[in-house]
Amino acid sequence: MRAAAVDFLAHLAAAPPLTVTASMTNIGVQFPEAIMRISPLFSLLFFPIVAVAAAPDTYRVEWTVALEAGVDSAQVNLSFEDAAPVERVSFSYDPERFENFRVTSGELHVEDARVTWEPAATNASLSYRVKITRARQNSNQDESYDALMTDEWALFRGERITPRMRVTARDGAESAAVLRFVPPKGWSVNTAWPIDQGDAREHVYLLDDPDRAFDRPRGWFIMGRLATQRAHVGSHTLFSVSAPLHSGVDRMGWLALVSLVWPEFEKAFGEVPAKLLMVSGDDPLWRGGLSGPNSFFFHGSRRAISENGTSPLFHELAHVVTRISGDDNDDWIAEGLAEYYGIELLYRAGGYDADMRAEVLDTLMAWGGHSSKLRARNSTGKTTARAVLAFDALDREIREQSAGGANLDAVTRLLMIKRRVSLTDLRDAYREVTGGNSAVLAAIE
Repeated sequence: MRAAAVDFLAHLAAAPPLTVTASMTNIGVQFPEAIMRISPLFSLLFFPIVAVAAAPDTYRVEWTVALEAGVDSAQVNLSFEDAAPVERVSFSYDPERFENFRVTSGELHVEDARVTWEPAATNASLSYRVKITRARQNSNQDESYDALMTDEWALFRGERITPRMRVTARDGAESAAVLRFVPPKGWSVNTAWPIDQGDAREHVYLLDDPDRAFDRPRGWFIMGRLATQRAHVGSHTLFSVSAPLHSGVDRMGWLALVSLVWPEFEKAFGEVPAKLLMVSGDDPLWRGGLSGPNSFFFHGSRRAISENGTSPLFHELAHVVTRISGDDNDDWIAEGLAEYYGIELLYRAGGYDADMRAEVLDTLMAWGGHSSKLRARNSTGKTTARAVLAFDALDREIREQSAGGANLDAVTRLLMIKRRVSLTDLRDAYREVTGGNSAVLAAIE
Protein backbone atom coordinates (compact mmCIF):
# COMPACT_ATOMS: atom_id res chain seq x y z
CA MET A 1 0.00 0.00 0.00
CA ARG A 2 2.91 2.38 0.75
CA ALA A 3 4.50 1.84 -2.71
CA ALA A 4 1.18 2.39 -4.41
CA ALA A 5 0.72 5.66 -2.55
CA VAL A 6 4.19 6.87 -3.62
CA ASP A 7 3.43 6.01 -7.25
CA PHE A 8 0.08 7.82 -7.02
CA LEU A 9 1.65 11.01 -5.60
CA ALA A 10 4.43 10.91 -8.19
CA HIS A 11 1.78 10.66 -10.90
CA LEU A 12 -0.01 13.72 -9.50
CA ALA A 13 3.22 15.71 -9.30
CA ALA A 14 3.93 15.02 -12.97
CA ALA A 15 0.46 16.03 -14.12
CA PRO A 16 -0.16 19.40 -15.84
CA PRO A 17 -0.69 22.27 -13.42
CA LEU A 18 -4.21 23.32 -12.51
CA THR A 19 -5.50 26.88 -12.54
CA VAL A 20 -7.15 27.80 -9.26
CA THR A 21 -10.42 29.65 -9.84
CA ALA A 22 -11.38 32.80 -7.99
CA SER A 23 -13.84 30.83 -5.88
CA MET A 24 -10.96 29.22 -4.04
CA THR A 25 -10.21 32.59 -2.46
CA ASN A 26 -13.57 32.50 -0.71
CA ILE A 27 -11.94 30.58 2.10
CA GLY A 28 -10.49 33.91 3.22
CA VAL A 29 -6.81 33.32 2.24
CA GLN A 30 -5.12 35.38 -0.51
CA PHE A 31 -2.30 33.89 -2.60
CA PRO A 32 0.37 35.56 -4.72
CA GLU A 33 -0.31 35.29 -8.45
CA ALA A 34 2.61 32.93 -8.92
CA ILE A 35 1.00 30.41 -6.57
CA MET A 36 -2.39 30.65 -8.22
CA ARG A 37 -1.19 28.04 -10.74
CA ILE A 38 -0.40 24.99 -8.65
CA SER A 39 -0.01 21.30 -9.15
CA PRO A 40 -2.71 18.79 -8.18
CA LEU A 41 -0.37 17.55 -5.45
CA PHE A 42 -0.30 21.03 -3.86
CA SER A 43 -4.06 21.40 -4.09
CA LEU A 44 -4.56 17.92 -2.61
CA LEU A 45 -2.27 18.53 0.35
CA PHE A 46 -2.79 22.23 1.09
CA PHE A 47 -6.41 23.16 0.62
CA PRO A 48 -7.98 20.45 2.81
CA ILE A 49 -5.79 21.70 5.65
CA VAL A 50 -7.06 25.26 5.19
CA ALA A 51 -10.66 24.07 5.08
CA VAL A 52 -10.29 22.20 8.37
CA ALA A 53 -8.61 25.16 10.06
CA ALA A 54 -11.42 27.51 8.97
CA ALA A 55 -14.18 25.26 10.30
CA PRO A 56 -15.86 26.59 13.47
CA ASP A 57 -15.16 24.75 16.73
CA THR A 58 -18.67 24.01 17.99
CA TYR A 59 -20.23 21.54 20.37
CA ARG A 60 -23.90 20.59 20.31
CA VAL A 61 -26.05 21.41 23.34
CA GLU A 62 -29.65 20.37 23.92
CA TRP A 63 -31.92 21.88 26.56
CA THR A 64 -35.08 19.92 27.38
CA VAL A 65 -37.88 21.45 29.46
CA ALA A 66 -40.70 19.11 30.50
CA LEU A 67 -43.89 20.31 32.21
CA GLU A 68 -47.00 18.75 33.70
CA ALA A 69 -50.31 20.58 33.87
CA GLY A 70 -50.87 22.04 37.33
CA VAL A 71 -47.45 20.96 38.62
CA ASP A 72 -45.62 24.14 39.57
CA SER A 73 -42.17 23.08 38.45
CA ALA A 74 -40.29 22.11 35.31
CA GLN A 75 -37.87 19.28 34.79
CA VAL A 76 -34.88 20.76 32.97
CA ASN A 77 -32.15 18.74 31.30
CA LEU A 78 -28.90 20.05 29.79
CA SER A 79 -27.05 17.54 27.62
CA PHE A 80 -23.95 17.58 25.43
CA GLU A 81 -23.75 15.45 22.32
CA ASP A 82 -19.95 15.53 22.73
CA ALA A 83 -18.65 17.18 25.89
CA ALA A 84 -14.98 16.80 25.00
CA PRO A 85 -14.52 20.58 24.44
CA VAL A 86 -16.14 21.36 27.81
CA GLU A 87 -14.00 21.32 30.93
CA ARG A 88 -16.38 22.76 33.54
CA VAL A 89 -19.89 24.14 34.02
CA SER A 90 -20.57 26.26 37.11
CA PHE A 91 -23.37 28.50 38.33
CA SER A 92 -25.14 29.88 41.39
CA TYR A 93 -28.81 29.16 42.04
CA ASP A 94 -31.73 30.09 44.28
CA PRO A 95 -32.25 27.20 46.76
CA GLU A 96 -35.91 28.17 47.12
CA ARG A 97 -36.55 27.50 43.44
CA PHE A 98 -33.94 24.98 42.22
CA GLU A 99 -33.45 21.45 43.55
CA ASN A 100 -32.53 17.84 42.81
CA PHE A 101 -29.41 18.32 40.70
CA ARG A 102 -28.30 15.10 38.96
CA VAL A 103 -25.70 14.20 36.32
CA THR A 104 -25.21 11.11 34.18
CA SER A 105 -21.40 11.32 34.19
CA GLY A 106 -18.49 13.34 35.49
CA GLU A 107 -18.03 15.01 38.87
CA LEU A 108 -20.82 17.09 40.43
CA HIS A 109 -20.36 19.39 43.43
CA VAL A 110 -23.34 21.19 44.99
CA GLU A 111 -22.51 23.42 47.93
CA ASP A 112 -23.52 26.84 49.28
CA ALA A 113 -26.08 27.43 46.51
CA ARG A 114 -23.45 26.81 43.84
CA VAL A 115 -23.09 23.98 41.33
CA THR A 116 -19.84 22.86 39.71
CA TRP A 117 -19.91 20.09 37.13
CA GLU A 118 -16.98 18.56 35.27
CA PRO A 119 -18.67 16.43 32.60
CA ALA A 120 -17.24 13.32 31.03
CA ALA A 121 -16.60 13.42 27.29
CA THR A 122 -19.61 11.21 26.50
CA ASN A 123 -23.06 10.59 28.00
CA ALA A 124 -22.94 13.98 29.71
CA SER A 125 -26.15 15.55 30.97
CA LEU A 126 -27.23 17.63 33.95
CA SER A 127 -30.82 17.75 35.22
CA TYR A 128 -32.73 19.61 37.94
CA ARG A 129 -36.21 20.76 38.93
CA VAL A 130 -37.15 24.42 39.10
CA LYS A 131 -40.24 26.22 40.40
CA ILE A 132 -42.06 28.23 37.71
CA THR A 133 -44.48 30.57 39.54
CA ARG A 134 -42.86 33.73 40.86
CA ALA A 135 -44.58 36.50 42.83
CA ARG A 136 -43.92 40.14 42.03
CA GLN A 137 -45.13 42.90 44.33
CA ASN A 138 -47.50 45.50 42.96
CA SER A 139 -49.28 48.15 45.05
CA ASN A 140 -52.35 47.87 42.78
CA GLN A 141 -52.83 44.12 43.28
CA ASP A 142 -53.37 41.89 46.30
CA GLU A 143 -51.36 39.19 44.52
CA SER A 144 -49.42 39.34 41.28
CA TYR A 145 -46.97 37.15 39.40
CA ASP A 146 -44.49 37.67 36.57
CA ALA A 147 -44.38 33.89 36.02
CA LEU A 148 -47.28 31.52 36.56
CA MET A 149 -48.14 27.84 36.15
CA THR A 150 -51.81 26.76 36.05
CA ASP A 151 -53.82 23.71 35.00
CA GLU A 152 -54.41 25.28 31.58
CA TRP A 153 -51.27 27.27 30.73
CA ALA A 154 -47.83 28.44 31.80
CA LEU A 155 -46.05 31.77 31.24
CA PHE A 156 -42.45 32.49 32.25
CA ARG A 157 -39.04 33.75 31.15
CA GLY A 158 -36.26 31.39 30.13
CA GLU A 159 -33.81 33.23 32.38
CA ARG A 160 -35.91 32.21 35.40
CA ILE A 161 -35.61 28.48 34.76
CA THR A 162 -32.01 28.36 33.50
CA PRO A 163 -29.29 29.97 35.65
CA ARG A 164 -26.59 32.13 34.13
CA MET A 165 -23.80 29.61 33.60
CA ARG A 166 -20.05 29.94 33.36
CA VAL A 167 -18.78 27.32 30.90
CA THR A 168 -15.05 26.70 30.69
CA ALA A 169 -14.38 25.24 27.24
CA ARG A 170 -11.58 24.80 24.76
CA ASP A 171 -10.34 28.12 23.32
CA GLY A 172 -12.59 29.25 20.50
CA ALA A 173 -15.27 26.62 21.15
CA GLU A 174 -18.89 27.78 21.00
CA SER A 175 -22.18 26.01 21.55
CA ALA A 176 -24.70 25.10 18.87
CA ALA A 177 -27.80 24.82 21.01
CA VAL A 178 -31.39 23.72 20.63
CA LEU A 179 -34.32 23.94 23.04
CA ARG A 180 -36.95 21.23 23.23
CA PHE A 181 -40.20 21.57 25.16
CA VAL A 182 -42.18 18.57 26.33
CA PRO A 183 -45.55 20.13 27.29
CA PRO A 184 -48.69 18.41 28.57
CA LYS A 185 -50.81 16.72 25.91
CA GLY A 186 -52.92 19.19 23.94
CA TRP A 187 -50.83 22.23 24.85
CA SER A 188 -49.33 24.51 22.19
CA VAL A 189 -46.03 26.37 22.60
CA ASN A 190 -44.99 29.88 21.57
CA THR A 191 -41.46 31.28 21.68
CA ALA A 192 -39.49 33.99 19.90
CA TRP A 193 -36.86 31.45 18.82
CA PRO A 194 -37.06 29.90 15.32
CA ILE A 195 -38.25 26.33 14.90
CA ASP A 196 -35.50 23.81 14.09
CA GLN A 197 -36.72 22.70 10.68
CA GLY A 198 -34.10 19.94 10.60
CA ASP A 199 -35.51 18.17 13.68
CA ALA A 200 -38.50 15.88 13.23
CA ARG A 201 -39.54 16.18 16.88
CA GLU A 202 -42.18 18.65 18.03
CA HIS A 203 -41.42 21.91 19.83
CA VAL A 204 -37.69 22.07 19.04
CA TYR A 205 -36.18 25.53 18.61
CA LEU A 206 -32.78 26.89 17.59
CA LEU A 207 -30.97 28.95 20.23
CA ASP A 208 -28.43 31.33 18.74
CA ASP A 209 -27.39 34.36 20.76
CA PRO A 210 -24.45 36.08 19.00
CA ASP A 211 -23.55 37.86 22.25
CA ARG A 212 -22.77 34.59 24.06
CA ALA A 213 -20.44 31.66 23.45
CA PHE A 214 -22.79 29.42 25.45
CA ASP A 215 -26.49 29.61 24.59
CA ARG A 216 -29.28 29.10 27.09
CA PRO A 217 -33.06 29.67 26.84
CA ARG A 218 -33.83 33.37 27.24
CA GLY A 219 -36.84 35.57 26.66
CA TRP A 220 -40.54 34.93 27.18
CA PHE A 221 -42.33 31.60 26.72
CA ILE A 222 -46.03 30.82 26.84
CA MET A 223 -47.67 27.43 26.43
CA GLY A 224 -51.00 25.79 27.07
CA ARG A 225 -54.48 26.30 25.65
CA LEU A 226 -53.80 29.58 23.90
CA ALA A 227 -55.31 32.16 21.59
CA THR A 228 -52.71 33.60 19.20
CA GLN A 229 -52.75 36.16 16.40
CA ARG A 230 -49.84 36.46 13.95
CA ALA A 231 -48.97 38.73 11.06
CA HIS A 232 -45.94 39.72 9.01
CA VAL A 233 -45.23 43.37 9.80
CA GLY A 234 -42.87 45.68 7.97
CA SER A 235 -40.53 44.07 5.48
CA HIS A 236 -39.74 40.76 7.17
CA THR A 237 -40.82 40.48 10.84
CA LEU A 238 -43.28 37.84 12.05
CA PHE A 239 -45.10 39.35 15.01
CA SER A 240 -47.18 37.15 17.33
CA VAL A 241 -49.52 38.08 20.18
CA SER A 242 -50.32 35.10 22.41
CA ALA A 243 -52.38 34.77 25.60
CA PRO A 244 -54.37 32.12 27.46
CA LEU A 245 -57.63 31.16 25.80
CA HIS A 246 -60.65 33.25 26.90
CA SER A 247 -58.48 36.00 28.43
CA GLY A 248 -59.53 39.59 27.88
CA VAL A 249 -56.54 40.50 25.72
CA ASP A 250 -56.87 42.89 22.76
CA ARG A 251 -54.76 40.75 20.43
CA MET A 252 -56.13 42.12 17.14
CA GLY A 253 -56.02 45.75 18.29
CA TRP A 254 -52.40 45.49 19.40
CA LEU A 255 -51.41 43.60 16.25
CA ALA A 256 -53.07 46.17 13.97
CA LEU A 257 -51.36 49.06 15.76
CA VAL A 258 -47.94 47.39 15.57
CA SER A 259 -48.49 46.71 11.85
CA LEU A 260 -49.05 50.43 11.22
CA VAL A 261 -46.05 51.67 13.19
CA TRP A 262 -43.51 48.90 12.59
CA PRO A 263 -42.09 50.37 9.32
CA GLU A 264 -40.95 53.35 11.40
CA PHE A 265 -39.07 50.98 13.73
CA GLU A 266 -37.22 49.62 10.70
CA LYS A 267 -36.32 53.13 9.49
CA ALA A 268 -35.19 54.30 12.91
CA PHE A 269 -33.19 51.30 14.09
CA GLY A 270 -32.11 49.51 10.90
CA GLU A 271 -31.87 45.89 11.96
CA VAL A 272 -35.00 44.50 13.60
CA PRO A 273 -35.76 40.92 14.71
CA ALA A 274 -37.18 38.48 12.19
CA LYS A 275 -39.51 37.05 14.84
CA LEU A 276 -41.12 38.79 17.81
CA LEU A 277 -43.40 37.42 20.51
CA MET A 278 -45.74 39.42 22.71
CA VAL A 279 -47.22 37.42 25.60
CA SER A 280 -50.12 38.60 27.71
CA GLY A 281 -52.80 37.59 30.17
CA ASP A 282 -55.14 38.78 32.93
CA ASP A 283 -54.85 38.95 36.71
CA PRO A 284 -53.19 37.62 38.77
CA LEU A 285 -50.36 38.30 36.31
CA TRP A 286 -48.41 41.44 37.13
CA ARG A 287 -50.03 44.59 35.68
CA GLY A 288 -47.05 45.90 33.80
CA GLY A 289 -44.73 45.37 30.86
CA LEU A 290 -41.41 43.52 30.83
CA SER A 291 -39.08 43.15 27.84
CA GLY A 292 -36.78 40.26 26.96
CA PRO A 293 -34.76 39.06 23.97
CA ASN A 294 -37.07 39.29 20.92
CA SER A 295 -40.09 39.09 23.23
CA PHE A 296 -42.01 40.97 25.90
CA PHE A 297 -44.82 40.63 28.41
CA PHE A 298 -47.70 43.13 28.40
CA HIS A 299 -50.62 42.75 30.80
CA GLY A 300 -54.03 42.48 29.19
CA SER A 301 -55.41 45.49 31.06
CA ARG A 302 -52.74 47.89 29.80
CA ARG A 303 -53.51 50.52 27.20
CA ALA A 304 -51.37 50.60 24.09
CA ILE A 305 -51.47 54.42 24.31
CA SER A 306 -52.01 56.22 27.61
CA GLU A 307 -54.16 59.29 28.20
CA ASN A 308 -51.02 61.44 28.47
CA GLY A 309 -49.99 60.40 24.94
CA THR A 310 -47.12 58.10 25.84
CA SER A 311 -47.22 54.52 24.59
CA PRO A 312 -46.47 51.67 27.01
CA LEU A 313 -46.72 49.24 24.08
CA PHE A 314 -44.11 50.93 21.92
CA HIS A 315 -41.98 51.70 24.98
CA GLU A 316 -41.57 47.95 25.53
CA LEU A 317 -41.03 47.32 21.81
CA ALA A 318 -38.27 49.94 21.75
CA HIS A 319 -36.55 48.09 24.63
CA VAL A 320 -36.84 44.79 22.74
CA VAL A 321 -35.40 46.14 19.50
CA THR A 322 -32.62 48.39 20.83
CA ARG A 323 -31.63 46.15 23.77
CA ILE A 324 -29.95 49.20 25.32
CA SER A 325 -29.44 49.22 29.08
CA GLY A 326 -27.97 51.94 31.27
CA ASP A 327 -24.66 51.45 33.01
CA ASP A 328 -24.38 52.28 36.73
CA ASN A 329 -26.30 55.55 37.24
CA ASP A 330 -27.46 55.93 33.65
CA ASP A 331 -30.70 53.96 33.60
CA TRP A 332 -32.30 57.19 32.32
CA ILE A 333 -30.69 56.60 28.93
CA ALA A 334 -32.41 53.25 28.33
CA GLU A 335 -35.74 54.32 29.83
CA GLY A 336 -35.68 57.76 28.25
CA LEU A 337 -34.95 56.42 24.77
CA ALA A 338 -37.70 53.80 25.05
CA GLU A 339 -40.22 56.43 26.17
CA TYR A 340 -39.05 58.93 23.54
CA TYR A 341 -39.37 56.47 20.68
CA GLY A 342 -42.71 55.25 22.01
CA ILE A 343 -43.96 58.78 21.26
CA GLU A 344 -41.78 59.69 18.28
CA LEU A 345 -42.39 56.61 16.13
CA LEU A 346 -46.13 56.87 16.65
CA TYR A 347 -45.84 60.49 15.49
CA ARG A 348 -43.76 59.54 12.43
CA ALA A 349 -46.33 56.89 11.50
CA GLY A 350 -49.10 59.50 11.50
CA GLY A 351 -50.64 58.62 14.84
CA TYR A 352 -50.03 62.19 16.08
CA ASP A 353 -49.83 65.49 14.25
CA ALA A 354 -47.21 68.07 15.25
CA ASP A 355 -49.58 69.90 17.59
CA MET A 356 -50.51 66.72 19.45
CA ARG A 357 -46.86 65.71 19.73
CA ALA A 358 -46.13 69.11 21.29
CA GLU A 359 -48.98 68.62 23.76
CA VAL A 360 -47.55 65.26 24.82
CA LEU A 361 -44.15 66.84 25.48
CA ASP A 362 -45.79 69.69 27.40
CA THR A 363 -47.49 67.11 29.60
CA LEU A 364 -44.13 65.45 30.28
CA MET A 365 -42.63 68.84 31.05
CA ALA A 366 -45.29 69.52 33.65
CA TRP A 367 -44.72 66.09 35.18
CA GLY A 368 -40.96 65.63 35.10
CA GLY A 369 -39.47 68.92 33.97
CA HIS A 370 -38.60 69.88 37.54
CA SER A 371 -37.06 66.53 38.47
CA SER A 372 -33.84 67.26 40.36
CA LYS A 373 -31.53 65.13 38.18
CA LEU A 374 -31.35 62.44 35.51
CA ARG A 375 -28.55 60.23 36.75
CA ALA A 376 -29.62 57.52 39.19
CA ARG A 377 -29.48 53.75 39.40
CA ASN A 378 -33.21 53.40 38.62
CA SER A 379 -35.12 55.86 36.48
CA THR A 380 -38.44 56.82 38.12
CA GLY A 381 -41.46 58.03 36.13
CA LYS A 382 -40.58 61.70 36.60
CA THR A 383 -36.95 61.07 35.72
CA THR A 384 -37.95 59.23 32.56
CA ALA A 385 -40.27 62.08 31.59
CA ARG A 386 -37.39 64.52 31.97
CA ALA A 387 -35.15 62.18 29.95
CA VAL A 388 -37.64 62.30 27.05
CA LEU A 389 -37.33 66.10 26.99
CA ALA A 390 -33.53 65.80 27.02
CA PHE A 391 -33.57 63.42 24.04
CA ASP A 392 -36.00 65.64 22.15
CA ALA A 393 -33.60 68.56 22.66
CA LEU A 394 -30.68 66.34 21.67
CA ASP A 395 -32.48 65.35 18.46
CA ARG A 396 -32.93 69.01 17.52
CA GLU A 397 -29.30 69.72 18.32
CA ILE A 398 -28.11 66.83 16.11
CA ARG A 399 -30.25 68.04 13.22
CA GLU A 400 -28.77 71.54 13.55
CA GLN A 401 -25.17 70.31 13.89
CA SER A 402 -25.52 68.03 10.84
CA ALA A 403 -27.51 70.51 8.73
CA GLY A 404 -30.41 68.06 8.66
CA GLY A 405 -28.25 65.14 7.62
CA ALA A 406 -28.75 63.13 10.82
CA ASN A 407 -30.97 62.86 13.87
CA LEU A 408 -31.13 60.95 17.15
CA ASP A 409 -31.59 57.67 15.25
CA ALA A 410 -27.93 57.72 14.17
CA VAL A 411 -26.76 58.06 17.78
CA THR A 412 -29.16 55.37 18.97
CA ARG A 413 -27.87 52.89 16.38
CA LEU A 414 -24.35 53.35 17.74
CA LEU A 415 -25.59 52.74 21.27
CA MET A 416 -27.38 49.59 20.06
CA ILE A 417 -24.00 48.14 19.08
CA LYS A 418 -22.58 48.72 22.56
CA ARG A 419 -25.81 47.69 24.37
CA ARG A 420 -24.81 48.64 27.95
CA VAL A 421 -24.10 52.36 27.83
CA SER A 422 -23.12 55.32 30.00
CA LEU A 423 -23.31 59.10 29.67
CA THR A 424 -19.75 58.99 28.31
CA ASP A 425 -20.84 56.52 25.62
CA LEU A 426 -23.74 58.79 24.69
CA ARG A 427 -21.42 61.78 24.37
CA ASP A 428 -18.98 59.75 22.27
CA ALA A 429 -21.76 58.59 19.94
CA TYR A 430 -22.97 62.17 19.54
CA ARG A 431 -19.43 63.26 18.68
CA GLU A 432 -19.06 60.46 16.13
CA VAL A 433 -22.27 61.49 14.37
CA THR A 434 -21.85 65.28 14.45
CA GLY A 435 -18.10 65.82 14.80
CA GLY A 436 -18.64 68.09 17.80
CA ASN A 437 -19.69 68.18 21.43
CA SER A 438 -23.24 68.45 22.70
CA ALA A 439 -24.35 71.41 24.81
CA VAL A 440 -27.38 69.37 25.93
CA LEU A 441 -25.25 66.49 27.22
CA ALA A 442 -22.62 68.83 28.71
CA ALA A 443 -25.29 70.17 31.08
CA ILE A 444 -25.97 66.70 32.51
CA GLU A 445 -23.91 65.86 35.57
